[in-house]
Amino acid sequence: MNASVIIMLPFLSTHDAMSQDVLEQQKTFIENGIRCSLYAQFSDASCKDLILNYSDLKNRLEREDSVTIIYHHGVFWQQGEEILKKFPKPTILRYHSITPENFYKPYDHASYVACAEGRKQTLRLLRLPHIY
Repeated sequence: MNASVIIMLPFLSTHDAMSQDVLEQQKTFIENGIRCSLYAQFSDASCKDLILNYSDLKNRLEREDSVTIIYHHGVFWQQGEEILKKFPKPTILRYHSITPENFYKPYDHASYVACAEGRKQTLRLLRLPHIY
């Protein structure tokens, strides 16, 4: 089977910078003849048809030997970390600068926690032997 790429991120939206990066990246792969799929746990309604469902993602990762993951990391994402641990495929970590959590501390507790946990998660992800 030919090599393929799966790009993963927590949320795909038409109004988000990380999502736009992912969509352009996918477009470039496809234009160059490389099979490329997207997986996001969450998406806005306009992007639902662009992503694999979890079952399809799992099947691809279990059955395809020559798949590479590009993991876009910009905030804490528990499911993403679990997938990377369960399916140790070659993975390129695309780091999107995580906002220092103290920026959010005075007014947005959920974002404060997501950024604080995301920074800790970065270190855990980098310790996985299949992350590049």
